[in-house]
Amino acid sequence: MATIVRRTTLTLPAAPPGPGSPLPDLGALPVRRRPDRHTSLPSPVALDAIVVESDRLRAIVLPTLGGRLHSLSHKPSGRELLPAEDAAHVQDRIYGFLPSPGPGLHAASVPAPGGGELLRLWEWEQPDDLPFHIDLWLPDGSDVLYAAVRVRNPHDRSVLVDGWPDAAVPGGGDPVRNPVGKRSRLQSGAEISWLEAYGPSAAEAPLDAVHEAWLPVADTEPKESLATGSGWGALEVERGRFRLPGTPFAPSTLGEEQKPWLGLLLAGIFPRPPRNAPPGRPLVSPQWRELLETADTYSGNEWYLEYYLGLAQWHAGDRAQAIRSWERSAARHPGWAALRALAFADQESGNAARATERYLAAIADAERAPHAEILTALRREAAAVTPSLSRRS
Repeated sequence: MATIVRRTTLTLPAAPPGPGSPLPDLGALPVRRRPDRHTSLPSPVALDAIVVESDRLRAIVLPTLGGRLHSLSHKPSGRELLPAEDAAHVQDRIYGFLPSPGPGLHAASVPAPGGGELLRLWEWEQPDDLPFHIDLWLPDGSDVLYAAVRVRNPHDRSVLVDGWPDAAVPGGGDPVRNPVGKRSRLQSGAEISWLEAYGPSAAEAPLDAVHEAWLPVADTEPKESLATGSGWGALEVERGRFRLPGTPFAPSTLGEEQKPWLGLLLAGIFPRPPRNAPPGRPLVSPQWRELLETADTYSGNEWYLEYYLGLAQWHAGDRAQAIRSWERSAARHPGWAALRALAFADQESGNAARATERYLAAIADAERAPHAEILTALRREAAAVTPSLSRRS
């Protein structure tokens, strides 16, 4: 039988992770998701799943959990080929350059090489600011699951990419059997792709031929939507007017998270802080920094604009400019966000005493705010970064 792709629901015992940190990542401390201590015991959870199935193999993918490959079973023998302890290893191999798959991916079916269907998963990867997609399919009669990965750079600048296989060559190049992560620049308009094979006969898989047969399919537009990811890709497509055949980022996916940035893009005005909500995700690419540097804003809102501009400058390595932006922000509005950023910068520069003072001021301000998660995250970060606060806690 040719490969078929279909939706299903999978009920699994799971301990839901705690919320992600509400504090913007400043490039040194990992932002981890922690199990909620009140709900950390496993309980049955219904998850959207996608089945990729042929006459020989059945793969189950969880699109809302970053496209994780949950199961790969060999139908003739009834054997599970992906023990739980191997799942993370396979995930790292397939996702290659990604530091961590996001919480949800777009998913759709696409005609597969040689007939049948393949499952396409795609998103806009935030740290490297690049679109990617992963195609999974099972050729008729084969005991191999193929995973083809493509990363594109649609920007008018080169982009530094972490962790992609050293045998993946711009423009497609040769597929690889054992990818080794490396750090390199992807030139404007270039792309990289590689192929992985999993299954009982993966060692004999004809990767060169399969990769060559897959390349013409890479731009094929999806047939049927199976899952919807975030709206960040749609925002970047709107900003750059990018054309990305094969991976549509529909304007309909734009949501509340993207709304302030869409306003900046279309009107050149940086919005006021959300009422009774913490600051949203920062965008720090050179293009967004340029928009922030030329943005207008409302009277009394300058501190908020300076705070986000400082985040973009910090991520660009312009630390002195970032500190000046945060100092202007804190002078106008001595709130926890700018104080925390300055405290972090102080600690990075070796001024532990001032870092401690600013963290204490940030915590004091957060204690007056209605967001317990911010206060908890601030206390945790302050204890991890500053030895004196760690001893106090």
